[in-house]
Amino acid sequence: MLRNMEEEKVSIKTKNWDKIVYYLVLGLISFFIFRYFINRVFYVHGEGQVLFNSIKVRVPDDVTIHYFKVKEGDTVLYGDTLFAYTAARDEQSRGAFAFQIKDDDNGNSNSWQQREVYQLNKNISLNRLRIGENINLIAWYKSEIQKLQNQVILEVSTKNKLEQYESQLEKLTIENKKFYSEIAVFNNMITELGGEADTSVEDDFTEKSTPYSGGGAGYMSMKRLYVSPMSGVITRIYKSSNEVALKTEDIMNVHQEESIYIKSFFLPEDLGSITEGSEVTVIFPDGTTSHGILKRLYSATYRLPPEFQKKYESTTRSIAADIYPTDDSELAEWEKFYKIPVQIRKNRFAW
Repeated sequence: MLRNMEEEKVSIKTKNWDKIVYYLVLGLISFFIFRYFINRVFYVHGEGQVLFNSIKVRVPDDVTIHYFKVKEGDTVLYGDTLFAYTAARDEQSRGAFAFQIKDDDNGNSNSWQQREVYQLNKNISLNRLRIGENINLIAWYKSEIQKLQNQVILEVSTKNKLEQYESQLEKLTIENKKFYSEIAVFNNMITELGGEADTSVEDDFTEKSTPYSGGGAGYMSMKRLYVSPMSGVITRIYKSSNEVALKTEDIMNVHQEESIYIKSFFLPEDLGSITEGSEVTVIFPDGTTSHGILKRLYSATYRLPPEFQKKYESTTRSIAADIYPTDDSELAEWEKFYKIPVQIRKNRFAW
């Protein structure tokens, strides 16, 4: 007779998840504390912004811009033409001499007719002024459209930009036809008033491949060309063709690529660890790094720029410094982050 014996039950150990989570959290806290300690003790940290040496192009007079010879992103050399313009004082001088009415010595009743003829001749001259501007723009758009057509074929540029230029070209052509029609009407009115119409400019619509030089009224003879005062890159154009620019307004910015640097800011307590000639590490927003040399340290403290200042904190004063690339080959990498905040890191101790 067999006897059944009770088998001992094998106990299955269960995982203690509370303990695992506890150790994970403790490990993460310890890691961040250790990392913070290392960064604070062994490294100096700062904020920075990539900048170029640049100039803001202005004209010391109120001007009317006819057309631009460059666009944003173009590289220019010293002496290259940037845009064409006419100064307001030149237009005023022209108005003083171009529209003169002889005094009516006899005091007859024809003075109102003379005033009407004067105003009509003035309107004709203004229309010719606009026609001259449009002809220059038409020539420029045609040259750009030809370039864009080749770029679209090569898939270098988009078709939208080409269509925009073609639309502007059609608009300018229609405007010129309207101005010429108005000139014909004004001339007829002058003849009816017994005046002498100004026919010094042929009032036929003809397209020109070269810039309009005008005639009779002499408007385009007052056109001036603004040349670049230095070699660089056009980074911003604030005005458009046929727009007025006041002498207090910026027209465009020209930057020198070779003069790229980082304006950096450090805490005042880190001053003892920062010296001119020190090598620093630049950390860009995309995680890439580069190296730079601290070449200039400003003696005075500066207010931290708004983009680095926390909104509800009191104004922070900082030590400013200029950092330049260690190698010219890194210029192309730096210029991609123009005016974008970057992180600066420097060893606190000399190893």
